[in-house]
Amino acid sequence: MHAILNLTAGQRYQTPDECLLLNSESAQGRSLHRVVQALLREGFLNRMDIINDGPTSWLPLWGKKKMLRIEGLHLGRAGHCTIDGDIALHQGTQKPSVISDANDLLSAVLSDDNAIASENLQRLYDDIANSIINDIACH
Repeated sequence: MHAILNLTAGQRYQTPDECLLLNSESAQGRSLHRVVQALLREGFLNRMDIINDGPTSWLPLWGKKKMLRIEGLHLGRAGHCTIDGDIALHQGTQKPSVISDANDLLSAVLSDDNAIASENLQRLYDDIANSIINDIACH
């Protein structure tokens, strides 16, 4: 039976709920990655502001008194990037907070941006949620 399920001794088959949770977490990670790429490509985050310190990249959010710490950021051509670690928001004397989904990243980057109407930002949040649902369904 283990050979049929491709399991080794001691492993167990994942329940459908466990698979859905894993797919959901993976989809949220892929969504966060796509949003980072889009923000860099569209100029909401400036590639020229990135400060690399070994495997850690720092991205100041000028005027917001915030800074993003991105672990394992690798920039490629045409706005492409890969991220091999966590993204955290540093803000003043507060404890850094890990950003685990795209909406949190957008809130950190686009908050206080009067050029974006709140209904447009809400539509963007809704589109991201929809893309995560579609991503889960496809994987």
